[in-house]
Amino acid sequence: MVRWNCRASEKKVEISRKFITGLPGGTPLTNAEISNNTRTPVEFFSTDPSVLTKLYRAYSSKKPGLRTRLVLGTALAAIVFGSGDRPAYAGICVLTGPGDTYECSGAANAFSDQINGGSSSPSNMSSGFALTFNTTAGFGLNNAGGLRAAFNMEGTDGLTFTDSHLSAITGSGSGLKGGNSNSGDLIITTTGTVTGTVNAGINFTNNAGTASLAITAATVNGGDDGIIAQSSGTGSVNVTVSASVTGTTGDGINANNSADGTNVTINAPNATAITGGDNGIIAQNSGTGSVNVYTENATVTGSTGDGINANNSANGNGLNVNVGSVSGGARGIVTTHNGSGMGSITVSGTVTGGTGNGIGIGGSGTTNLTLNSGAAVSTTSGDFAIRSFAGDSTTTVNTGASVTGDISLGGGTDDVIFDGGDFSGVTTINGGGGDDIDSLTFRNGTAAVAGSQMLSIENLVIGSGGDVSLSGTVDANTLKIESGGKIGGIATVNADVTVEAGGMVGPGNSPGLMQVLGDVTYMSGSTLALELGGLAFGTGYDRVDVTDDVATTGTVEGTATIEAGTNFDIDYFGAFTAGLGDEFDVLVADDIDSALLSTMLFDFSGAALGSGLSWGFNIVDFGSGREALRLSVVEQQFAGVPAPGMALLFGLGLAGIGYARRKRAA
Repeated sequence: MVRWNCRASEKKVEISRKFITGLPGGTPLTNAEISNNTRTPVEFFSTDPSVLTKLYRAYSSKKPGLRTRLVLGTALAAIVFGSGDRPAYAGICVLTGPGDTYECSGAANAFSDQINGGSSSPSNMSSGFALTFNTTAGFGLNNAGGLRAAFNMEGTDGLTFTDSHLSAITGSGSGLKGGNSNSGDLIITTTGTVTGTVNAGINFTNNAGTASLAITAATVNGGDDGIIAQSSGTGSVNVTVSASVTGTTGDGINANNSADGTNVTINAPNATAITGGDNGIIAQNSGTGSVNVYTENATVTGSTGDGINANNSANGNGLNVNVGSVSGGARGIVTTHNGSGMGSITVSGTVTGGTGNGIGIGGSGTTNLTLNSGAAVSTTSGDFAIRSFAGDSTTTVNTGASVTGDISLGGGTDDVIFDGGDFSGVTTINGGGGDDIDSLTFRNGTAAVAGSQMLSIENLVIGSGGDVSLSGTVDANTLKIESGGKIGGIATVNADVTVEAGGMVGPGNSPGLMQVLGDVTYMSGSTLALELGGLAFGTGYDRVDVTDDVATTGTVEGTATIEAGTNFDIDYFGAFTAGLGDEFDVLVADDIDSALLSTMLFDFSGAALGSGLSWGFNIVDFGSGREALRLSVVEQQFAGVPAPGMALLFGLGLAGIGYARRKRAA
């Protein structure tokens, strides 16, 4: 209901009785009413929402300096709070100027009596103006009875509501709701607490033909959803939260953009909590832009559904999720990136899945997952801690981060990098079937990796600062030790092994045997570190044994290639000291393809011998068509022998000088 109020003297001058009686739904005023005491307000009532605009146009055209008031009495009238919603207690909303701009003031005061209001929401009846509401200090709304919104507003050609005064707004149904049609932006800004007791705290829709939708809020509580932002416009959807959002039975935040739109962004980096009885955050974009979720310092919870569900369609370009702690009754975080550009998930807190995955990465696009210090990913149901589906992905677990449970890489080319992160809680890492190449890399930290943990991983890489101990049977296509990386342990490695310059292989666990089913290449500058603690290989001293993988057809393997400049670092283990005649076959292979041994550095500084003894080394026949690199203790052959730690060449007399072997023909 529109309630028109002005002084009788003003009324008599500005608005004729004929004009008023011609308004739809109007109650005509009598001459006596118009001629009433000039100090007594007279009122005009109508149930048509267009009346206010018509009255204002007529009134302000005659005396622009005077202000037209929408008097609220005990309740805001239905032109602002209609659509069947029960009016809420407040002061007045004053129509202050061109463009249908209202100034709203008055304190909230809950009441229980039913106020008879109109049935229409506020509408901007002029296509050239946007509907705008601004609050003043002390403004508030409290609609305590019935399933009514505290404030229901509908704009045409734009809608803006701005509260900068920490106002408390409470509706027995929704808190703030409405929409915009035809054109323009829909912009809602609140700084206080908005509550929808039964329905959503804030719920707005931009219809087709409009532009962008932006909701900025502090604290929002909904009996159903917390914040709903839906747009069919041509612009973006942005939801910004500075404090907390709660959707008691529904979603904390649900933002959706249509195919005509651009981006969807939920920006809450400094919020404290976003909680949904179902999902914590739903961000879906069918538009041409990106979908973005930023909750770095907030705790996001989806009690029965997903903590965060972000989806970009094939029309989109980019997906960015940067979060702190997230948990879901189903899944912790799930993203679907089908568009162009890169997808990115960055986690700095605890992510926990319930009946589903801790983190699920879906879609046909490429997505990078980064777990920073403080991140811990797991699931309570025994499902996957991390699961990548069809697209390509790279997962990086940095120092201070951890994964507990299974990692499934599924389809696509996937890389998992433990860059100082904790691998100890990983049950299995499964690359899945197919022709895609999946890699597991360790850098800047130690890890113990059992063969049973690695399933269908094509490439195993030990990068700079990585120190990995292998056990069991490790299956891969390739094992590469990069500069600064080290590998050890007692294991059977079913892969071709390459040790790059600066990389190191230290077989055993002081000491032990490492078997390789494939080929091994020691590149110039690489190191084979060996410990001698007795005369029996595997238990007394280290050995690397390289042989052909009989299960691989079409290729003859089992060759150890030693390039010029390869380093051999030999140390004693325990109290052992080698004596005259002791021999150690430290590298055994079906074939040893070696450069001149004189071009290699044998460092015996950690394996000193007694007086008159020296170390010799040579490549010898090991039997059964195999060969071995043998270290032996011999009598010192001549004066002036270089001190331990220098490259020495003895072996069996001087026959070993310049000894080299070329790889046999397969």
